[in-house]
Amino acid sequence: MKRIEEYISNMFQHVDGDKAEIEALKAEMRTHLLEAVLELKAEGLSENAAIEAALKRFGEEEQLTGALADTFKAQKIKKRLFWAALAVSLIGLATLVGFYFRDRPYAETFTLMEQLVDTYRQKTDFTAEDKQELQSLLAREADLFENICFLVLYRIPQELQGKTTYDHIYEYEKVFVYGKPPIHTPTHALIGEELARQLPIYEYGKSHQVGKQWYLEWGFIKYNYRQLHFLPYSLLIMAVLFFTAGAVMHGMQHNWFQAHRVAKGLLFTSLAFLLAGLALGVGFYLRDQAHYEIGKLTEQLVDTYDQKEVLTEEDIKELQALPQTKPGLFDHLNYLAVYRLSKQVEDAWCEEMEDVSPLRLVLVRNNLTLIFDDLVFVYGENNPSEAVYSHHGDRLCVEWQFKNNNYYKYSFIPYICLAAFLVLLIAWRGAVVLSRKHGVF
Repeated sequence: MKRIEEYISNMFQHVDGDKAEIEALKAEMRTHLLEAVLELKAEGLSENAAIEAALKRFGEEEQLTGALADTFKAQKIKKRLFWAALAVSLIGLATLVGFYFRDRPYAETFTLMEQLVDTYRQKTDFTAEDKQELQSLLAREADLFENICFLVLYRIPQELQGKTTYDHIYEYEKVFVYGKPPIHTPTHALIGEELARQLPIYEYGKSHQVGKQWYLEWGFIKYNYRQLHFLPYSLLIMAVLFFTAGAVMHGMQHNWFQAHRVAKGLLFTSLAFLLAGLALGVGFYLRDQAHYEIGKLTEQLVDTYDQKEVLTEEDIKELQALPQTKPGLFDHLNYLAVYRLSKQVEDAWCEEMEDVSPLRLVLVRNNLTLIFDDLVFVYGENNPSEAVYSHHGDRLCVEWQFKNNNYYKYSFIPYICLAAFLVLLIAWRGAVVLSRKHGVF
């Protein structure tokens, strides 16, 4: 039976696959050939003639070798897909759990601050009992405050209540202080490079006006809340796609599906994901374009009107005409307002300090306050529950608020579509390999 062993060895010589599976297939093939030889010998053929007839009946070596190579290649792809699905799903689950525990303290801190805001929204005075309650809060929530570098509650003076102020310059009365609050100002030109390096730098700070009388500000030492929050979901989706692709290939190997149809389906589906990803990417770009354009508009307004000591009637008419001249942009806005610098600061801008801008003048003279309270133009109405953006120069401040503040929202979806496209493309390649085995492609 040496001829049979040579035939089997030649057939598997260039087949790359799992050794155990190859040996099992060799043994199965050897058994079939030996049974065929015995049947042919029983029909009266000699041993050599029976062997040649059995081998000829079994098939040409080159054809069988190619078919076996394709089969094992498809099995290798299928196994890699299953292992990739397992590995990616474990990484995705681990990342999801890790991100949950990473973000939970931040979420609890935000909830705590919202409760604090609600508490002081209706208060009109700050008593010793209020101070004691805040100190008790620090003790109760010590774990959360380990990552909070400062918390300050300011009292807004009555004469400034309801006015728009540049709060990074103006310091309200501090009625409660925890930690080391930031120094709101200092530019290098005023304090020098050495002192600027010594100032604390916080990764994230948040300020919130509480009613008309209070202002709350706090900051985190380390801030990575919801960073890469889309990653675990993307990984889990990829794991499902890997597993599905492997399952489809397994079904094709066992003739559960028609391989060529599955291959075409995978190709069309992958192209659909590619087109969806590109379309969503373009759509999100166009959606976010309004944010870019409005930012450019506010910069343009500040550049145009900031250095004018007096705004003429023509200037004010130009501002009032903006909603008509740029209706596409203003359709995205709840509110836009243009304020001029406080007359208090304008009057203090004396001849002796002509080279100092009003902003720096306020910093040099502590008794002055930079207040943008001269309302020049307003469009719409401010919604207190939504975020307000601002851009200012020396004499002019522009505030605005979007109707739908969905900037960058769901922007990760196009990347998921592109990842699905790549996974399905790999699965399509595996389906093509199996289809060639059946001579379809």
